Amino acid sequence: MFKEQVPELAKPTIIIDTVKIEVFSEANLVRYMEILEIEYPDIVLAQARLESGNFTSNRFIKHNALFGFQTSNTNVLKYKSWKESVINYKNWQMCRLKEGENYYD
Repeated sequence: MFKEQVPELAKPTIIIDTVKIEVFSEANLVRYMEILEIEYPDIVLAQARLESGNFTSNRFIKHNALFGFQTSNTNVLKYKSWKESVINYKNWQMCRLKEGENYYD
């Protein structure tokens, strides 16, 4: 019998941290977003400022959460470092962002 070969679907690339930027500052955030090639970095930086209370919220201070990723209405995702939060955002962009899409939508 002839079996048709079905090509495997490409798995999305998962970004991992290999860059040694440890201390949080807005300048380091911008630099790290550049390294990860975050799309629309000006919008993402404004979003990080807004969602982290200009980097002063409990979510950011206690859980390194720069963005509003949650498991439910009340459970914020917790990260070991602020860089993990940025990596999660990059992975989200890679999975969800569509070419030519209005990013504000």
